[in-house]
Amino acid sequence: MDITALVARLPEQNARSIISFENGRVVKRTHTDVCADTQAACDRFTARGLKPGMRVGIRAPNSYQWIIHDLVASSLI
Repeated sequence: MDITALVARLPEQNARSIISFENGRVVKRTHTDVCADTQAACDRFTARGLKPGMRVGIRAPNSYQWIIHDLVASSLI
């Protein structure tokens, strides 16, 4: 399965969740939330000119936002 298909299937897995630790607290998000956040970030990136095939780098600590941006960068290949 390619990464684009993975992102597209996230809403189907809504019973599952992603748990992260942010600002000293545990945050739980459904896969539908992850899909919506990924799409919103993708829209922001493409509005700024990011296109499939461009090279990108993510310089950030491991976090929920890193996951989202990694999914966006991977899905725009």
